[in-house]
Amino acid sequence: MKNSFLLLLLIGFQVTAYAQDVAPGEAEFLKLKEKYDQLMEEWWQQEEGIEDKELRQQHFEQSYPAHVMTEPFFELEANYRGTNVGLSCLHQLISAVGAISPQDDPANRAAQRALQLVSEHYLDHPDVELILSWIVGRDIDGCDEVLQKLAKSPHRKFQGQARIVMAQQCKSDIFDVATRQALLELMGDDAEFEERRSALAEYQQRKAGLNLEARRQEALALLDEVDAQYADINMPRRTPYGPMLIGKPDPEVDQILNYPRGTLGTASKSLRSALVDFGIGRTPPDFAAIDVNGIPRRLHDYRGKVLVLMFSFKGCGPCEAMYPHLRELLTKYSPDQFAILGIMRDEEIEPVQEAVKDGTMTWPCIHDGPEGPIISRWNVTSFPGIYVLDHKGTIRYMGPREKLLERAIEKTLKSASETQ
Repeated sequence: MKNSFLLLLLIGFQVTAYAQDVAPGEAEFLKLKEKYDQLMEEWWQQEEGIEDKELRQQHFEQSYPAHVMTEPFFELEANYRGTNVGLSCLHQLISAVGAISPQDDPANRAAQRALQLVSEHYLDHPDVELILSWIVGRDIDGCDEVLQKLAKSPHRKFQGQARIVMAQQCKSDIFDVATRQALLELMGDDAEFEERRSALAEYQQRKAGLNLEARRQEALALLDEVDAQYADINMPRRTPYGPMLIGKPDPEVDQILNYPRGTLGTASKSLRSALVDFGIGRTPPDFAAIDVNGIPRRLHDYRGKVLVLMFSFKGCGPCEAMYPHLRELLTKYSPDQFAILGIMRDEEIEPVQEAVKDGTMTWPCIHDGPEGPIISRWNVTSFPGIYVLDHKGTIRYMGPREKLLERAIEKTLKSASETQ
């Protein structure tokens, strides 16, 4: 009885101490986070039970948390403007936008408003860099204004980080226009891809007047500035998806925030390589490495075959979801015409060796590591990274999955047979 009383007393003390340690705005944010996380869990459970395509779209538009919970975050930001709580609200609204998101999507519209507020009230906030990784590759109006202002910041760190992100945006434009056009061609008129095709077509229309070579030169000029003035600065910190309270210790969040980022100089070298040597229609330089079974591999050894180059790692859900289909593809096509080569970013080699040994991956795999020379030179920043190379070693497709990957392989094989 005495021990139970002491335990209750200790728990009560811990709860009281925690309550005293949470400021009013922080407590309100944590309540919003709890509600958002609960709605997201409920949304996924309901989504899995909806088979009708139109009903799924209706469910997404009307119930997706990033659509229905925008105003509470804006209201809380207004009440605590300029603080960690305010920036936490805007970080959530910006990070909720998908990579392919139409401009009229509620989450995209909310992110546009959030970026405007960042531009007006948070450019001097010490943690403003936390939104930068969520800008790259997102088609959100307002990104350029924030980056241009940060590039003129009195803070040298923000000047450099803004420049590297601006260069990354240029690269995204260059690669995405070609990549998405190729994906649209693979989709054809297939009704299965109607929604995605519409989003891709809207993006292509918005970028129709873009001078891609001018964007390439703009990126290279920005990288020259980074190399000359900001090479020693660290890359912007990355954050997890979902609501997070900026400035508040959290073991899971801190693990991501404190993950080694490398310098702007290192990132510049990788980005410059991608701009010069990679992209659809380009023939990347050779590389040589030993696979996890001790066999030497060279990229150029695959000339004469269609090659799927797969950048992956253990624990990457979308990567591992592709493995069964990749195994099927290896049995469907002749090994004289088709091959897969895995480039793994795992920190340790043992998980890769185990996955190859147990048949999870039935293709050769090279352990490159998180900052390995192949991943760095190819500037692979998201996973899975998928490249389809033709028999001459030229990149023909980037990013196709499942049915689109199979179509990409078949089109590339057909093209090879017609030219031989």
